[in-house]
Amino acid sequence: MLNVGRIARVVLPSGLYSWLRATKGDYQHQERAGRLNPPWTAYGLLMAVRAAQKYGISSISVAEFGVANGRGLRRMVNLAERLKSHTGINVRVYGFDTGSGLPTVSDYRDHPELFGEGDYPMQNFDALRAELKDRAKLVIGDIREIHDLGSVFDDESPLGFASIDVDIYSSARSILDLLSKIPESLLLPTVQLHFDDVWSEWGYNKFAGELLAIEEFNTLVDNRKIDNDRYVDYWHKGHEPWHASMFMLHVLDHSLRFRSNSDGPKVISE
Repeated sequence: MLNVGRIARVVLPSGLYSWLRATKGDYQHQERAGRLNPPWTAYGLLMAVRAAQKYGISSISVAEFGVANGRGLRRMVNLAERLKSHTGINVRVYGFDTGSGLPTVSDYRDHPELFGEGDYPMQNFDALRAELKDRAKLVIGDIREIHDLGSVFDDESPLGFASIDVDIYSSARSILDLLSKIPESLLLPTVQLHFDDVWSEWGYNKFAGELLAIEEFNTLVDNRKIDNDRYVDYWHKGHEPWHASMFMLHVLDHSLRFRSNSDGPKVISE
């Protein structure tokens, strides 16, 4: 039986071949060409699935912290379902929100000049829950009062990507505290992270907000570190502003990092 795709790759000029794949439903090529929105979610999901393939894992979890009007979570669900159909990797989606907007904003670390209590409340919650039934799990409550993510995520689906859009330092710090304590089995060796509030004209800096939460995590946690994503520019062959929001959680003592070479990571074609 003829492999039409392989023939096209050989016969067509590389630029035309890539354009055709990017317009005919190939998730990876569409993401790389910037055709999927939001791009940080599309990229984070793709790299999480590639990591799962690398380590031979068939199901992962992804999460959005800060659902608000639900637009981002809806897109995450749609992209996750599309990526599953493209790769066969199951993607379980979780959304976390207080349900009533931002919690109490305290000192300068929470950027009170930018954010206030009650900002960005959830809207039409019942409609969102009905729409996403069986497609995503909504966890409603103050993230600062959740003590164990292990009780939320599925045991067979380690976390591969999280979008952290909680705006203020104290909430971001609570999420990262949870990620410092979650069992290794519920994390991939590398976890893609998107932080929504780390760059803008308003002067985000490492002494407040989400950047401070990252700094403190790296200071206090020994075997888990958060660093800039050093692949995103290469993958897209250039820099986009949102690339500055992409980070990676490195689980440095993860057991999958220490398996024998004979069981080594699979090669994922680009």
